[in-house]
Amino acid sequence: MHIEKNVCDNLVGTSLGIDGKNKDTEKARKDMEDQKIRKELHLKRRANGTFEKPPAMYTLSPEEREGFCDFLKSIKYPDGYAANISKCVNTHGGKLSGLKSHDCHVLLQRILPIGMRGYLNKEIGTALFEFGNFYQQLCSRTVKLSDLDKLQENIVLVPCKLEKIFPPAFFDVMVHLAIHLPREVRLGGPVQYRWMYPIERFLGVLKRFVTNKARPEGSIVEAYISKECTTFCSMYLDGIETVFNRVERNDDGGERTLGLAAFNQNVRPFGRIQRAPNVPVNERDMAHWFVLYNSPEVDPYREIHKTLLEGDNTIDIAKRQRKEFPQWFKGHMNELRKQGSPEATDELWSLANGPDALIDTYSGMGVEEERNRLEEERNRLQEERNQLQEEQRQREEQQRLRDEERQREFDELKAMLMRHMHGRDNV
Repeated sequence: MHIEKNVCDNLVGTSLGIDGKNKDTEKARKDMEDQKIRKELHLKRRANGTFEKPPAMYTLSPEEREGFCDFLKSIKYPDGYAANISKCVNTHGGKLSGLKSHDCHVLLQRILPIGMRGYLNKEIGTALFEFGNFYQQLCSRTVKLSDLDKLQENIVLVPCKLEKIFPPAFFDVMVHLAIHLPREVRLGGPVQYRWMYPIERFLGVLKRFVTNKARPEGSIVEAYISKECTTFCSMYLDGIETVFNRVERNDDGGERTLGLAAFNQNVRPFGRIQRAPNVPVNERDMAHWFVLYNSPEVDPYREIHKTLLEGDNTIDIAKRQRKEFPQWFKGHMNELRKQGSPEATDELWSLANGPDALIDTYSGMGVEEERNRLEEERNRLQEERNQLQEEQRQREEQQRLRDEERQREFDELKAMLMRHMHGRDNV
Protein backbone atom coordinates (compact mmCIF):
# COMPACT_ATOMS: atom_id res chain seq x y z
CA MET A 1 0.00 0.00 0.00
CA HIS A 2 2.68 2.49 1.00
CA ILE A 3 4.98 1.31 -1.78
CA GLU A 4 2.19 2.04 -4.24
CA LYS A 5 1.71 5.53 -2.81
CA ASN A 6 5.41 6.41 -2.97
CA VAL A 7 5.71 5.16 -6.55
CA CYS A 8 2.64 7.17 -7.56
CA ASP A 9 4.06 10.29 -5.85
CA ASN A 10 7.31 9.88 -7.77
CA LEU A 11 5.52 9.50 -11.11
CA VAL A 12 3.03 12.32 -10.62
CA GLY A 13 5.52 14.65 -8.91
CA THR A 14 8.12 14.21 -11.64
CA SER A 15 5.66 14.50 -14.55
CA LEU A 16 3.90 17.58 -13.15
CA GLY A 17 6.98 19.15 -11.55
CA ILE A 18 5.46 19.31 -8.05
CA ASP A 19 7.84 20.87 -5.51
CA GLY A 20 9.01 18.40 -2.90
CA LYS A 21 8.01 15.36 -4.97
CA ASN A 22 9.83 16.14 -8.21
CA LYS A 23 12.80 13.82 -8.82
CA ASP A 24 13.96 15.84 -11.83
CA THR A 25 15.69 18.62 -9.90
CA GLU A 26 18.80 20.65 -10.70
CA LYS A 27 20.87 18.34 -8.50
CA ALA A 28 19.58 15.35 -10.44
CA ARG A 29 20.64 17.02 -13.70
CA LYS A 30 24.09 17.72 -12.26
CA ASP A 31 24.38 14.09 -11.18
CA MET A 32 23.70 13.00 -14.75
CA GLU A 33 26.35 15.41 -15.94
CA ASP A 34 28.86 13.96 -13.47
CA GLN A 35 27.99 10.45 -14.65
CA LYS A 36 28.24 11.59 -18.29
CA ILE A 37 24.82 10.25 -19.25
CA ARG A 38 21.80 11.88 -20.91
CA LYS A 39 23.74 14.75 -22.45
CA GLU A 40 20.53 16.28 -23.81
CA LEU A 41 19.33 16.84 -20.22
CA HIS A 42 22.47 18.52 -18.86
CA LEU A 43 22.07 22.04 -17.50
CA LYS A 44 23.11 24.74 -19.97
CA ARG A 45 24.94 27.76 -18.63
CA ARG A 46 23.71 31.14 -19.79
CA ALA A 47 25.87 34.18 -20.40
CA ASN A 48 24.84 35.77 -17.09
CA GLY A 49 25.98 32.71 -15.10
CA THR A 50 22.56 31.16 -14.55
CA PHE A 51 21.54 27.74 -15.81
CA GLU A 52 18.83 26.67 -18.23
CA LYS A 53 17.03 23.40 -17.58
CA PRO A 54 16.19 21.65 -20.88
CA PRO A 55 12.70 20.07 -20.97
CA ALA A 56 12.58 16.29 -20.68
CA MET A 57 10.25 13.90 -22.50
CA TYR A 58 8.78 12.68 -19.19
CA THR A 59 7.65 16.14 -18.01
CA LEU A 60 4.54 18.02 -19.07
CA SER A 61 4.38 21.60 -20.26
CA PRO A 62 2.17 24.07 -18.32
CA GLU A 63 -0.61 23.68 -20.89
CA GLU A 64 -0.40 19.89 -20.71
CA ARG A 65 -0.51 20.00 -16.91
CA GLU A 66 -3.70 22.02 -17.00
CA GLY A 67 -5.17 19.58 -19.53
CA PHE A 68 -4.32 16.60 -17.33
CA CYS A 69 -5.79 18.33 -14.28
CA ASP A 70 -8.96 19.14 -16.22
CA PHE A 71 -9.17 15.43 -17.07
CA LEU A 72 -8.93 14.53 -13.37
CA LYS A 73 -11.60 17.12 -12.55
CA SER A 74 -14.03 15.62 -15.06
CA ILE A 75 -13.84 12.00 -13.81
CA LYS A 76 -16.81 10.60 -11.90
CA TYR A 77 -16.56 7.37 -9.93
CA PRO A 78 -19.15 4.83 -8.74
CA ASP A 79 -20.24 5.38 -5.16
CA GLY A 80 -17.71 3.90 -2.76
CA TYR A 81 -15.11 3.21 -5.47
CA ALA A 82 -12.81 6.15 -4.73
CA ALA A 83 -12.67 9.49 -2.96
CA ASN A 84 -13.31 12.73 -4.79
CA ILE A 85 -9.84 13.25 -6.24
CA SER A 86 -11.00 16.45 -7.96
CA LYS A 87 -10.76 18.20 -4.59
CA CYS A 88 -6.99 17.61 -4.67
CA VAL A 89 -6.60 19.13 -8.14
CA ASN A 90 -5.60 22.72 -8.87
CA THR A 91 -6.31 23.27 -12.56
CA HIS A 92 -4.75 26.72 -12.75
CA GLY A 93 -1.40 25.70 -11.32
CA GLY A 94 -1.46 22.15 -12.65
CA LYS A 95 -0.78 20.72 -9.20
CA LEU A 96 -1.98 17.76 -7.13
CA SER A 97 -1.91 17.97 -3.35
CA GLY A 98 -3.38 16.13 -0.38
CA LEU A 99 -3.63 12.71 -2.05
CA LYS A 100 -4.36 9.85 0.33
CA SER A 101 -2.99 6.31 -0.03
CA HIS A 102 -6.18 5.01 -1.66
CA ASP A 103 -6.24 7.97 -4.05
CA CYS A 104 -2.78 6.95 -5.26
CA HIS A 105 -4.01 3.35 -5.45
CA VAL A 106 -6.78 4.33 -7.90
CA LEU A 107 -4.62 6.90 -9.69
CA LEU A 108 -1.75 4.54 -10.44
CA GLN A 109 -3.85 1.55 -11.49
CA ARG A 110 -6.70 3.14 -13.42
CA ILE A 111 -6.31 6.83 -14.20
CA LEU A 112 -2.66 7.74 -14.68
CA PRO A 113 -1.94 5.47 -17.69
CA ILE A 114 -5.02 6.78 -19.53
CA GLY A 115 -4.69 10.42 -18.49
CA MET A 116 -1.01 10.66 -19.48
CA ARG A 117 -1.43 8.81 -22.78
CA GLY A 118 -2.17 11.93 -24.80
CA TYR A 119 0.76 13.91 -23.43
CA LEU A 120 3.68 11.45 -23.20
CA ASN A 121 5.21 9.34 -25.95
CA LYS A 122 4.30 5.71 -26.58
CA GLU A 123 7.32 4.31 -24.74
CA ILE A 124 6.46 6.06 -21.49
CA GLY A 125 2.75 5.25 -21.86
CA THR A 126 3.51 1.55 -22.31
CA ALA A 127 5.71 1.51 -19.19
CA LEU A 128 2.96 3.23 -17.16
CA PHE A 129 0.37 0.73 -18.40
CA GLU A 130 2.59 -2.20 -17.45
CA PHE A 131 3.31 -0.72 -14.02
CA GLY A 132 -0.39 -0.08 -13.34
CA ASN A 133 -1.36 -3.53 -14.63
CA PHE A 134 1.22 -5.10 -12.30
CA TYR A 135 -0.35 -3.51 -9.21
CA GLN A 136 -3.85 -4.22 -10.52
CA GLN A 137 -3.19 -7.96 -10.83
CA LEU A 138 -1.31 -7.99 -7.56
CA CYS A 139 -4.30 -6.47 -5.73
CA SER A 140 -6.92 -8.76 -7.31
CA ARG A 141 -9.17 -10.88 -5.11
CA THR A 142 -7.76 -14.19 -6.30
CA VAL A 143 -4.20 -14.74 -7.44
CA LYS A 144 -2.86 -17.88 -9.13
CA LEU A 145 0.66 -19.10 -8.47
CA SER A 146 1.28 -19.24 -12.21
CA ASP A 147 0.27 -15.57 -12.49
CA LEU A 148 2.68 -14.69 -9.70
CA ASP A 149 5.50 -16.29 -11.66
CA LYS A 150 4.64 -14.13 -14.68
CA LEU A 151 4.38 -11.01 -12.51
CA GLN A 152 7.77 -11.75 -11.01
CA GLU A 153 9.28 -11.99 -14.49
CA ASN A 154 7.57 -8.85 -15.82
CA ILE A 155 8.21 -6.54 -12.86
CA VAL A 156 11.96 -7.01 -13.32
CA LEU A 157 11.67 -5.58 -16.83
CA VAL A 158 9.42 -2.60 -16.01
CA PRO A 159 12.01 -0.73 -13.85
CA CYS A 160 14.57 -1.37 -16.59
CA LYS A 161 12.27 0.39 -19.06
CA LEU A 162 11.76 3.25 -16.62
CA GLU A 163 15.53 3.60 -16.13
CA LYS A 164 15.81 4.45 -19.82
CA ILE A 165 13.31 7.29 -19.32
CA PHE A 166 13.57 8.84 -15.85
CA PRO A 167 16.69 10.21 -14.13
CA PRO A 168 18.62 8.05 -11.63
CA ALA A 169 17.25 10.12 -8.72
CA PHE A 170 13.79 8.72 -9.50
CA PHE A 171 14.75 5.22 -8.38
CA ASP A 172 14.70 5.23 -4.60
CA VAL A 173 14.22 2.16 -2.43
CA MET A 174 10.41 2.26 -2.79
CA VAL A 175 10.59 1.75 -6.56
CA HIS A 176 12.95 -1.18 -6.01
CA LEU A 177 10.71 -2.83 -3.40
CA ALA A 178 8.04 -3.46 -6.04
CA ILE A 179 10.22 -6.33 -7.30
CA HIS A 180 9.71 -8.20 -3.99
CA LEU A 181 5.91 -7.83 -3.87
CA PRO A 182 5.05 -11.03 -5.84
CA ARG A 183 7.13 -13.09 -3.40
CA GLU A 184 5.35 -11.38 -0.50
CA VAL A 185 1.98 -12.36 -1.98
CA ARG A 186 3.21 -15.92 -2.45
CA LEU A 187 4.14 -16.11 1.24
CA GLY A 188 1.30 -14.07 2.77
CA GLY A 189 -1.63 -14.57 0.43
CA PRO A 190 -3.86 -11.97 -1.30
CA VAL A 191 -3.16 -8.41 -0.22
CA GLN A 192 -6.75 -7.49 0.72
CA TYR A 193 -6.38 -9.58 3.89
CA ARG A 194 -3.20 -7.78 4.93
CA TRP A 195 -3.22 -4.18 3.78
CA MET A 196 -3.80 -1.22 6.07
CA TYR A 197 -6.75 0.56 4.42
CA PRO A 198 -9.43 -0.62 6.93
CA ILE A 199 -7.06 -0.06 9.87
CA GLU A 200 -6.25 3.50 8.82
CA ARG A 201 -9.92 4.28 8.17
CA PHE A 202 -10.80 3.06 11.66
CA LEU A 203 -7.96 5.09 13.15
CA GLY A 204 -9.39 8.13 11.36
CA VAL A 205 -12.76 7.46 13.03
CA LEU A 206 -11.09 7.25 16.42
CA LYS A 207 -9.17 10.48 15.84
CA ARG A 208 -12.45 12.30 15.22
CA PHE A 209 -13.60 11.19 18.68
CA VAL A 210 -10.91 13.32 20.33
CA THR A 211 -12.34 16.46 21.90
CA ASN A 212 -9.88 16.91 24.77
CA LYS A 213 -6.40 16.96 23.27
CA ALA A 214 -4.87 16.79 26.74
CA ARG A 215 -6.49 13.37 27.28
CA PRO A 216 -6.93 11.83 23.80
CA GLU A 217 -7.17 8.23 25.03
CA GLY A 218 -9.95 9.06 27.48
CA SER A 219 -11.89 10.96 24.82
CA ILE A 220 -11.67 8.02 22.42
CA VAL A 221 -12.80 5.49 25.06
CA GLU A 222 -15.72 7.65 26.22
CA ALA A 223 -16.96 8.39 22.69
CA TYR A 224 -16.56 4.77 21.59
CA ILE A 225 -18.57 3.45 24.56
CA SER A 226 -21.29 6.06 23.95
CA LYS A 227 -21.54 5.06 20.30
CA GLU A 228 -21.76 1.36 21.17
CA CYS A 229 -24.50 2.04 23.75
CA THR A 230 -26.61 4.17 21.41
CA THR A 231 -26.22 1.62 18.60
CA PHE A 232 -27.33 -1.19 20.90
CA CYS A 233 -30.34 0.78 22.20
CA SER A 234 -31.42 1.72 18.67
CA MET A 235 -32.18 -1.96 18.02
CA TYR A 236 -35.21 -1.65 20.35
CA LEU A 237 -36.55 1.71 19.12
CA ASP A 238 -39.49 1.92 16.71
CA GLY A 239 -40.89 4.86 14.77
CA ILE A 240 -37.60 6.70 14.32
CA GLU A 241 -34.76 6.32 11.85
CA THR A 242 -31.79 4.31 13.12
CA VAL A 243 -28.77 2.63 11.55
CA PHE A 244 -30.80 -0.58 11.32
CA ASN A 245 -33.89 0.70 9.46
CA ARG A 246 -32.68 3.66 7.41
CA VAL A 247 -32.93 3.53 3.62
CA GLU A 248 -29.77 2.32 1.96
CA ARG A 249 -27.52 4.87 0.39
CA ASN A 250 -27.96 3.56 -3.15
CA ASP A 251 -31.67 2.79 -2.97
CA ASP A 252 -33.22 3.28 -6.43
CA GLY A 253 -36.82 3.53 -5.27
CA GLY A 254 -38.30 0.15 -6.14
CA GLU A 255 -38.18 -3.02 -8.15
CA ARG A 256 -37.91 -3.45 -11.90
CA THR A 257 -41.05 -2.55 -13.81
CA LEU A 258 -42.58 -4.45 -16.73
CA GLY A 259 -41.69 -3.53 -20.27
CA LEU A 260 -38.63 -3.30 -22.48
CA ALA A 261 -35.23 -3.86 -20.93
CA ALA A 262 -34.22 -0.33 -21.94
CA PHE A 263 -37.02 1.27 -19.88
CA ASN A 264 -37.69 -1.01 -16.89
CA GLN A 265 -34.55 -0.14 -14.89
CA ASN A 266 -35.30 2.01 -11.85
CA VAL A 267 -32.78 4.68 -10.98
CA ARG A 268 -32.77 7.48 -8.43
CA PRO A 269 -31.20 10.63 -9.89
CA PHE A 270 -29.92 13.20 -7.43
CA GLY A 271 -28.27 16.58 -7.57
CA ARG A 272 -29.12 19.73 -9.46
CA ILE A 273 -30.92 19.33 -12.78
CA GLN A 274 -29.17 21.04 -15.67
CA ARG A 275 -29.90 21.27 -19.36
CA ALA A 276 -27.04 19.65 -21.26
CA PRO A 277 -25.51 21.51 -24.19
CA ASN A 278 -26.44 20.50 -27.68
CA VAL A 279 -25.32 16.89 -28.14
CA PRO A 280 -23.73 16.23 -31.55
CA VAL A 281 -25.79 14.15 -33.93
CA ASN A 282 -23.12 11.47 -34.25
CA GLU A 283 -23.04 10.96 -30.46
CA ARG A 284 -26.85 10.63 -30.36
CA ASP A 285 -26.72 8.10 -33.19
CA MET A 286 -24.01 6.17 -31.39
CA ALA A 287 -26.07 6.04 -28.18
CA HIS A 288 -29.18 5.05 -30.13
CA TRP A 289 -27.37 2.17 -31.84
CA PHE A 290 -25.95 0.98 -28.52
CA VAL A 291 -29.44 0.72 -27.01
CA LEU A 292 -30.88 -0.97 -30.09
CA TYR A 293 -28.02 -3.46 -30.29
CA ASN A 294 -28.30 -4.42 -26.61
CA SER A 295 -32.10 -4.67 -26.43
CA PRO A 296 -33.26 -8.31 -26.74
CA GLU A 297 -36.71 -7.18 -27.94
CA VAL A 298 -35.09 -5.69 -31.08
CA ASP A 299 -33.15 -8.84 -32.01
CA PRO A 300 -35.88 -10.24 -34.35
CA TYR A 301 -35.99 -6.98 -36.32
CA ARG A 302 -32.20 -6.91 -36.62
CA GLU A 303 -32.30 -10.43 -38.02
CA ILE A 304 -34.91 -9.35 -40.60
CA HIS A 305 -32.79 -6.38 -41.61
CA LYS A 306 -29.68 -8.59 -41.79
CA THR A 307 -31.51 -10.97 -44.12
CA LEU A 308 -32.42 -8.05 -46.40
CA LEU A 309 -28.79 -6.93 -46.51
CA GLU A 310 -27.60 -10.45 -47.33
CA GLY A 311 -29.96 -10.47 -50.31
CA ASP A 312 -28.21 -7.33 -51.64
CA ASN A 313 -24.80 -9.13 -51.63
CA THR A 314 -23.38 -6.68 -49.11
CA ILE A 315 -19.69 -7.20 -48.30
CA ASP A 316 -19.49 -5.71 -44.80
CA ILE A 317 -22.94 -6.48 -43.36
CA ALA A 318 -22.14 -5.46 -39.77
CA LYS A 319 -20.88 -2.01 -40.74
CA ARG A 320 -23.79 -1.35 -43.08
CA GLN A 321 -26.36 -2.59 -40.56
CA ARG A 322 -24.97 -0.29 -37.90
CA LYS A 323 -25.37 2.62 -40.28
CA GLU A 324 -28.77 1.80 -41.79
CA PHE A 325 -30.69 -0.24 -39.20
CA PRO A 326 -31.84 2.65 -36.91
CA GLN A 327 -33.48 4.46 -39.84
CA TRP A 328 -34.96 1.23 -41.22
CA PHE A 329 -36.31 0.25 -37.79
CA LYS A 330 -37.88 3.71 -37.36
CA GLY A 331 -39.62 3.49 -40.73
CA HIS A 332 -40.76 -0.06 -40.03
CA MET A 333 -42.31 0.88 -36.67
CA ASN A 334 -44.03 3.97 -38.12
CA GLU A 335 -45.50 1.83 -40.91
CA LEU A 336 -46.79 -0.77 -38.44
CA ARG A 337 -48.24 2.01 -36.29
CA LYS A 338 -50.13 3.46 -39.26
CA GLN A 339 -51.58 0.02 -39.94
CA GLY A 340 -52.72 -0.26 -36.33
CA SER A 341 -50.65 -3.36 -35.69
CA PRO A 342 -50.43 -4.36 -32.01
CA GLU A 343 -46.80 -5.26 -32.67
CA ALA A 344 -45.87 -1.56 -32.71
CA THR A 345 -46.20 -0.87 -28.98
CA ASP A 346 -45.60 2.56 -27.52
CA GLU A 347 -42.27 1.49 -26.08
CA LEU A 348 -40.99 -0.03 -29.34
CA TRP A 349 -42.14 3.05 -31.23
CA SER A 350 -40.35 5.34 -28.76
CA LEU A 351 -37.23 3.19 -28.97
CA ALA A 352 -37.28 3.34 -32.76
CA ASN A 353 -37.58 7.14 -32.88
CA GLY A 354 -34.38 7.61 -30.89
CA PRO A 355 -33.39 9.91 -28.03
CA ASP A 356 -34.63 13.43 -27.53
CA ALA A 357 -32.32 16.26 -28.53
CA LEU A 358 -33.01 18.05 -25.23
CA ILE A 359 -31.24 16.21 -22.40
CA ASP A 360 -31.34 16.87 -18.66
CA THR A 361 -28.28 15.98 -16.61
CA TYR A 362 -27.92 15.17 -12.91
CA SER A 363 -24.95 15.02 -10.58
CA GLY A 364 -25.37 11.25 -10.18
CA MET A 365 -27.82 8.40 -9.83
CA GLY A 366 -28.35 5.48 -7.50
CA VAL A 367 -28.90 1.99 -8.91
CA GLU A 368 -29.64 -0.65 -6.30
CA GLU A 369 -29.79 -3.62 -8.66
CA GLU A 370 -26.20 -3.21 -9.82
CA ARG A 371 -25.04 -3.08 -6.24
CA ASN A 372 -27.03 -6.24 -5.42
CA ARG A 373 -25.62 -7.98 -8.49
CA LEU A 374 -22.08 -7.19 -7.41
CA GLU A 375 -22.87 -8.38 -3.89
CA GLU A 376 -24.25 -11.68 -5.23
CA GLU A 377 -21.17 -12.14 -7.40
CA ARG A 378 -18.93 -11.42 -4.42
CA ASN A 379 -20.82 -13.97 -2.30
CA ARG A 380 -20.60 -16.56 -5.06
CA LEU A 381 -16.85 -16.09 -5.35
CA GLN A 382 -16.52 -16.32 -1.58
CA GLU A 383 -18.45 -19.61 -1.54
CA GLU A 384 -16.25 -21.01 -4.29
CA ARG A 385 -13.17 -19.86 -2.40
CA ASN A 386 -14.42 -21.49 0.80
CA GLN A 387 -15.16 -24.71 -1.08
CA LEU A 388 -11.66 -24.75 -2.57
CA GLN A 389 -10.15 -24.11 0.84
CA GLU A 390 -12.19 -26.96 2.32
CA GLU A 391 -11.08 -29.31 -0.46
CA GLN A 392 -7.49 -28.23 0.10
CA ARG A 393 -7.85 -28.84 3.83
CA GLN A 394 -9.26 -32.31 3.20
CA ARG A 395 -6.40 -33.15 0.85
CA GLU A 396 -3.88 -31.96 3.41
CA GLU A 397 -5.58 -34.01 6.11
CA GLN A 398 -5.51 -37.12 3.93
CA GLN A 399 -1.86 -36.51 3.12
CA ARG A 400 -1.11 -36.11 6.83
CA LEU A 401 -2.83 -39.44 7.61
CA ARG A 402 -0.90 -41.17 4.85
CA ASP A 403 2.36 -39.73 6.16
CA GLU A 404 1.54 -40.88 9.67
CA GLU A 405 0.72 -44.38 8.34
CA ARG A 406 4.00 -44.53 6.46
CA GLN A 407 5.91 -43.31 9.50
CA ARG A 408 4.23 -45.91 11.68
CA GLU A 409 5.08 -48.69 9.23
CA PHE A 410 8.64 -47.43 9.04
CA ASP A 411 8.94 -47.39 12.86
CA GLU A 412 7.59 -50.92 13.09
CA LEU A 413 9.98 -52.15 10.42
CA LYS A 414 12.85 -50.38 12.13
CA ALA A 415 11.98 -51.92 15.49
CA MET A 416 11.70 -55.39 13.93
CA LEU A 417 15.09 -54.95 12.28
CA MET A 418 16.67 -53.78 15.53
CA ARG A 419 15.26 -56.81 17.40
CA HIS A 420 16.57 -59.14 14.71
CA MET A 421 20.04 -57.59 14.82
CA HIS A 422 20.04 -57.67 18.65
CA GLY A 423 19.16 -61.42 18.55
CA ARG A 424 22.04 -62.15 16.20
CA ASP A 425 24.46 -60.32 18.49
CA ASN A 426 23.33 -62.41 21.47
CA VAL A 427 23.89 -65.63 19.52
